[in-house]
Amino acid sequence: MGVADNQTEKAARLLRALELPADAVATSGERGVAKSEPAFFGRVIVLALGEPDEIIYFGDHRDNDIMPARAAGLRPVLLHRGPWGYLRASDPVVRRDAEWVSDSAEVLPGLVGAPSG
Repeated sequence: MGVADNQTEKAARLLRALELPADAVATSGERGVAKSEPAFFGRVIVLALGEPDEIIYFGDHRDNDIMPARAAGLRPVLLHRGPWGYLRASDPVVRRDAEWVSDSAEVLPGLVGAPSG
């Protein structure tokens, strides 16, 4: 489990200090590349130490998360939270590109190895 987001280097330090139950924390400020750039998702793949189709990527934004994650070969999940997650939950592009829509990342263990849907 990792955290990768469009945040500053300072935000990365603060997230690490929280000792979240995550194996890795990386931000665009540290990596010099932001979502929705393909290089951001390339770095997610390196960070996750897996093949793209083995990586489940949670995000709440169609254009910054779901579409580019799918283009990178990841398995995107629309996280149904915040304004974008709710506004875009029934968007046809989200329905096409997201493998799942979820209210919580707590569903992750059940998605590992699961077929799309």
